Amino acid sequence: MNLKSPYILQVYSVLKKIAVLLLLYSVSRILFYAFNASYFAETSLPGLLKIFLFGIRFDFAAVVQFNMVFIVLYLLPFSFVNHKIYRKSLFTLFWIVNAFLLLLNFGDIEYFKYTSKRTTADIFRYAFISDDVATLIPQFLKDFWYIPLMWIAAVVSGIWLTRSRNPQPFRFHYSNIFIMIFVTGVLFAGARGIGVKPVRIISAARYASSQEIPLLINTPFSVLHTIQETNNVARNYFPEGRYQQIFSPLQHYPALQKRNDNVVILILESFSHEFIGTLSGKKSYTPFLDSLLNESLVFENGFANCRKSIEAIPAILAGLPSLTNNSYISSHYAGNRLKALPYILGKHGYSTAFFHGGRNGTMSFDEFAKVAGFKYYFGMKEYKGPEAFDQNWGIFDNEFLQYTVKQTNQLTNPFFETIFTLSSHHPYTIPKEFDHLIPADELPQLRAIRYADMALRNYFTEAAKQPWFRNTLFVLVADHTAKVVDPEYNNPVGTFRIPVAFYHAGNSSFNGRRKDIAQQIDIMPSVIDYLGIEDKFLAYGSSVFRTNREPFAINFLNNLFYYFKDGYILTFDGETSNSLFHYTDDRHLKNNILTQKADTIKLMENKLKATIQDYMVRLEGNKLSFD
Repeated sequence: MNLKSPYILQVYSVLKKIAVLLLLYSVSRILFYAFNASYFAETSLPGLLKIFLFGIRFDFAAVVQFNMVFIVLYLLPFSFVNHKIYRKSLFTLFWIVNAFLLLLNFGDIEYFKYTSKRTTADIFRYAFISDDVATLIPQFLKDFWYIPLMWIAAVVSGIWLTRSRNPQPFRFHYSNIFIMIFVTGVLFAGARGIGVKPVRIISAARYASSQEIPLLINTPFSVLHTIQETNNVARNYFPEGRYQQIFSPLQHYPALQKRNDNVVILILESFSHEFIGTLSGKKSYTPFLDSLLNESLVFENGFANCRKSIEAIPAILAGLPSLTNNSYISSHYAGNRLKALPYILGKHGYSTAFFHGGRNGTMSFDEFAKVAGFKYYFGMKEYKGPEAFDQNWGIFDNEFLQYTVKQTNQLTNPFFETIFTLSSHHPYTIPKEFDHLIPADELPQLRAIRYADMALRNYFTEAAKQPWFRNTLFVLVADHTAKVVDPEYNNPVGTFRIPVAFYHAGNSSFNGRRKDIAQQIDIMPSVIDYLGIEDKFLAYGSSVFRTNREPFAINFLNNLFYYFKDGYILTFDGETSNSLFHYTDDRHLKNNILTQKADTIKLMENKLKATIQDYMVRLEGNKLSFD
């Protein structure tokens, strides 16, 4: 074989393009680490070097799989490949595709701070169900201007390093066909992984802890391997019938007392546990919420079941945790039959309304509200009041919450409503009239939290004047945590810790602190139980008012399941348990006791497996309602 033949030089050119892309991916990983170093503070230098080394394995998989068509087109052993137009067109298309993939990778340098995971394919579904992405791009470019600059520098460098320098034309020869088959075969096998199972996101657990997986993998790899999740195959951990004995979401609470109280669920955008002084024990950015919690029934171990607003709504209103990479609202399961909390309360005589000051269509909240059974939806389109558009998401919290009180007065009693705040979301815009009331030297997100807390104070001040106030149960909960400020929260426990509390001005029993776990999916059964509604329903949580409950929390992030129970957190990859920590004693999760607690692990793992299996079976079988 002539190693300097024109065709072999063409092979070298293709391999060089792959090598350059791998270099750019490694550079983006270094930048990803540099901008998120606090999140990976527990990673040692040897561990970091190991991640950078094995990360190339996942970069190679993404580069080859996304570029396999180009690799074949470059290596076709026919004379037309020598044509100048063919070469230029192929080179242009190659870099258009790879520039976009690099953009995803560079974009996660900042987006990761808000989700604690690499972007998955659901970002494209989200982009298609609302216009939020297109609307907010100018603001993102303004706030994170350095990201596009770094991306442009990477793409320009890549183009310069891979440009053709007087390529030599080659002639067709049968031997070149075998070379092409051999090279593409080796590349594909290397990208897929040698063995029965192809390399997957969960494969990263072999080389890194669950906390480090986002650093090890890359965003194109994450997108590719979640696009392939068009259907979530039910896990067959147990025979049919057996898993229902271990865990069942089917519920029916005998009424302890029948009540006609109004119910308001206040979902506080990005109100992390760490920002609330009465929960964190540290500096507070929510003085009013602190005072309200001091008069509420508070769960000190409150957890979200998700990392995104679009996932929080089904969790809170329908008792559905987010256990897949695709949110329920944007998935093909969104058309499944569902008996959510507003549907059940509406059937029992409640007037129902959903309030969110965002643009109508944002994350399909308005559409899901209708599916869930709300009679009324009030968004930016319906808002009537002082000019209060924040130039990004919708109506500022203060004005919209005042509008909410006025609309509530028009509802017939008893009523059930959900109010979702807005302003403590990026880009953290604050009205000018509040600007002087908030410390100017704080981080923008903390200033936005302070503003939202002020708006909440004004809402309760106005609501307290209304005749329905003292007969209303308020459920206070966040949709998810925000970008971490305190490094102590940079772990799988802190990632999900949120406020969960119940306030009732007319019921003194709603007072005090409880240390048992409460999660978003507990809210639906808790409200139904409190009101004494004797109806059969399905929810994956349980009523916090039942003494025989088994408190737990369940989450899914970076293709790992997390199960919280009795002060422990279990990490499970879908097949085996990877770690066990006693997070109440080991707040930084440094002491993995997986080999020391066999009985605890078995119990937690079985409960988790049964929950996952039931969830997947019901999603696929359209059995999310209790019939």
